[in-house]
Amino acid sequence: MPRDETASALRAAQRSPAFAEDYPMTTRPCASSSVPSPNTDRPDDPPIEADFWRIVQMALGVDSDRARVREWYRTENIRELDGKTAQELVQMGEADRVIGFLRSIRRGYRD
Repeated sequence: MPRDETASALRAAQRSPAFAEDYPMTTRPCASSSVPSPNTDRPDDPPIEADFWRIVQMALGVDSDRARVREWYRTENIRELDGKTAQELVQMGEADRVIGFLRSIRRGYRD
């Protein structure tokens, strides 16, 4: 199909109701990046956010209750990690220590 016919066919398909149902992300406007996310669980800093989600995913392997995991992340002082919370360690750039701690729990080295 020549390029003009292909473009014309795509425009026609995008106007059809079936297309909107099959491919909703391609026909609706994207949210503005300046609109704050309603999710308050995610820190704003991208590297910290990535570490946060890595740790939460590992912690969910230990305890499947999301609310308890979030609470643990923010408030539980971890004796083996100098009495700091996972959140404090992530903010200090020491997410790998928290990951190692969670791995030791998952391997059965600690309760």
